[in-house]
Amino acid sequence: MIGTGWLARRAAPPIDETTTFLKLYSESRRGRSRLREALGPDAIVLVPGLFTERYPFYLFRIRRHLRRAGVDVRTAPVDTDQTARHNAKAIVRSIREVGKEGRRCILVGQSKGPIDAQAALESEPEAAADVRALVSLQAPFAGTPLASDAARSKAWRALAGFVIGGLFRGTSRAFFDLSYDARAEARSPAARVKTICLVTTTARAGPILERTRRYIERRHGSPSDGFVPPIDAWLPGAAVVHLTGVDHGGLALPFFRSIFKPEPTIDALLHLAVAD
Repeated sequence: MIGTGWLARRAAPPIDETTTFLKLYSESRRGRSRLREALGPDAIVLVPGLFTERYPFYLFRIRRHLRRAGVDVRTAPVDTDQTARHNAKAIVRSIREVGKEGRRCILVGQSKGPIDAQAALESEPEAAADVRALVSLQAPFAGTPLASDAARSKAWRALAGFVIGGLFRGTSRAFFDLSYDARAEARSPAARVKTICLVTTTARAGPILERTRRYIERRHGSPSDGFVPPIDAWLPGAAVVHLTGVDHGGLALPFFRSIFKPEPTIDALLHLAVAD
């Protein structure tokens, strides 16, 4: 049975860019960011995570910060209740729209979003020419134990089918495709473009995620951000930034827990992504 850490055990250790990130984060907080100049004419394409079309203010602070900095920010029109394979087409269209303007884009995804973005680059490899980098915020590239454990439960599978398929008009596969077995079957390759993976953990999550954090710790013996253990949140060939004190919604939604502010965090990550 495949479980936590299966993908990392098959890959070379990632390059850890946490120290550089912290310096850039500090500079951004002091108002010394030069993000607009670093990006040049390139655009940001946001790729939302699982079910997030129903979350008010999702990625609001990140989107507002980038627009205030004068960055062209777009959102890929994905269906967040659908699978990565389904959403890949919409992401490729967004990439090509930027490419037709003679520019490149930086894909920025949160949670399942980077998995959808990676699926887009796998389905249309030539689209990578128009992608400068991928910034992954807390993506379960190897899977999450929450999906794996739920997939083994007949009751949870039925409930997911009713809620996601009946109420959301989506597919429960969007969630169960994040199980370890499903991610292993997908055979995630190495990063196709320069990729920065933010992995996060916390000793105490916000009210919603604290229960799942404790569950993952108790059942699987792993730290996490309440959704994904850090060892499962990076892609072979990518660089990694590891932050503590951040739960899975801390950078994307209000009222979740993070000791790092979303604005300088995305600023620093994007600086890393476009650095030569």
